[in-house]
Amino acid sequence: MRSKILVILLLCLILTGCKEKTYKITFDTNGGSLMKSITIKEGENIKDIEIPTKEGYLFVTWLKDGTPYNQNNPINEDINLTASWIETPEVKDTYTITYIIDNYEDKEVVRENTTINERKAPKKENHTFLGWYHENELFAFNTKITKDIILIAKYELNKVTITYELDGGTGLTSEDIYINTTPNIPTPPVKDGYKFLKWTLNDKDFSFNTKVTKDITIKAVWEKIEYVTIVYDTDGGNTINSETIEKYSKLKKLPTPKKEGYKFIEWQLNNEKFDIDTKITADIVLKAIYEKE
Repeated sequence: MRSKILVILLLCLILTGCKEKTYKITFDTNGGSLMKSITIKEGENIKDIEIPTKEGYLFVTWLKDGTPYNQNNPINEDINLTASWIETPEVKDTYTITYIIDNYEDKEVVRENTTINERKAPKKENHTFLGWYHENELFAFNTKITKDIILIAKYELNKVTITYELDGGTGLTSEDIYINTTPNIPTPPVKDGYKFLKWTLNDKDFSFNTKVTKDITIKAVWEKIEYVTIVYDTDGGNTINSETIEKYSKLKKLPTPKKEGYKFIEWQLNNEKFDIDTKITADIVLKAIYEKE
């Protein structure tokens, strides 16, 4: 009988010694939703426990003694865990797109993180639409909207072409200018044996104060250059070569002849004193007049 009692006691001791150890895990949610403490068997972990919630905050991690706790760690003691939070970033549901076309504004409200369809190019007389610009950059309409933005319609004034018909001369042949503006006066063209007179449009004199509204061709008008010869008769003085100048022009200066024993007085044309401001229209002979020294 006594041996049976000893066997029973021995079995109880063996069973008691083989019982698994457990540990208590308590949770301080730090103002979040309440969580009951749990019991974990020795060697297990808490990686699959629920995550608490807190209005206006996002859960970050569990802290043990102020340090982030690795939930994969095997449990070998009772522990207390505290929830760590960050404030939920403010989220704005909608944003406003402001479209500016010259002095006109239009607005569109869109949901956050959505894209907008490109608006049809607004028409503007004599202008080409370049696109919608945001902060001086062409706006990409596949951009997700995360803030209020302003889109400005940009235009470029159309251009017209002026063609210069030179009729055998050389010079500027064409240029583009903005529509409804006046062109600059080009450097006059040149043509051997001819003098440039003017520009014409449709056989009428063209004024460079004219605003050009379409492509035009203006034509150079020339005048054939004629020449006249001035012969210097020094009446026994030193030889002075004759001079050829453009017809209807003036002499720039008159030479001074020398004649031994005489003082030069003037040049005469047809027995009259010659005026250097006279326009020469034909061949002439100028005669030197002297007085005896």
